[in-house]
Amino acid sequence: MKSYDLNHSGFLQSVVKKNILYCDTKNFLVFVKGYNMGKIKEPIEQFINKLTEHGILEVIGDGISIQDTDFKILYENTVHKDLIGDHVEEFCYKAYQQRNNVCEGCPLTATFKDGKIHTKERSATINNEMRYLEITASPVRDSDGQIVAGIEVVRDVTERKKIEELLRESEEKFRLLFSTEQDAVVIVDGETRKIMDANDSALRLYGYSREEILKLKGPDLSAEPEKSDVAIREIAMGPDKKIHYHARNHKKKDGTVFPVEISSGTFMLKGRKIISAVFRDISERKMSEESIKERVKELEKFYEIAIGRELKMKELKDEIEELKSAASQSNKTSENN
Repeated sequence: MKSYDLNHSGFLQSVVKKNILYCDTKNFLVFVKGYNMGKIKEPIEQFINKLTEHGILEVIGDGISIQDTDFKILYENTVHKDLIGDHVEEFCYKAYQQRNNVCEGCPLTATFKDGKIHTKERSATINNEMRYLEITASPVRDSDGQIVAGIEVVRDVTERKKIEELLRESEEKFRLLFSTEQDAVVIVDGETRKIMDANDSALRLYGYSREEILKLKGPDLSAEPEKSDVAIREIAMGPDKKIHYHARNHKKKDGTVFPVEISSGTFMLKGRKIISAVFRDISERKMSEESIKERVKELEKFYEIAIGRELKMKELKDEIEELKSAASQSNKTSENN
């Protein structure tokens, strides 16, 4: 971005300043940063001609228009004309909004009233497409300090608005999924271990209010905090997009210890690695597993008893058969005698 230092002799010296365009001639001052126009010592028309002659306002990438206090357009730079059309000598409200009077909420009206800088966002259909414009209005004063005109800087922020809308939609979808997830979900800063967010299921599971849980760190939810701290460190230092699974004993606000199954992953937020952890209470499953184990033990014991009885029955049967055989043999011997 170029800025210019213009003196009374008309000497133009180009200098580079960050987003600032100014003309400094003792009492003649024009300052554009947030686009604030200062004092002028000449009629507004001469002032505009001088700016036009040196191309000062053409080097700015935003659309610029200068309007008198009756809202008649005195000047538009090329960017402004390309964006909205050439409407010099027309009244702005009629040219831009097809109105018969000044637009409600017009930033230039506020500037003429209090002499301050005002910014407003508006939408407009340009070339059959909805565009979003950021309009910043600043006063232009004469050497007596009276406002004689206003300058409007128009920036097309349509792409920014589209990105903001996509981000808003993504955040709403995330928030909906986050809040309706049946399992407990906790968001933890991978470096500080501080809990950044928790869904309603997490609040119900651990018994904390939102204000309370946001004062805790991830390991505070664990009945094995040392192990949990090591796990968080390893996850934070590990590769992105990898899902980690492990089990741990956690602790509720009232001290109740219960088993959880944990699945966690990471994502980047403002240059920081954030951990998203899903906790599932597996108390009932553990109880079911224990019941199954006990039942298996009982069945194994019954089986052992049954097998033992079967062996005893077989031994008894064999003994009976042997006795029967011996008795039969004894009978035969008696008959022969």
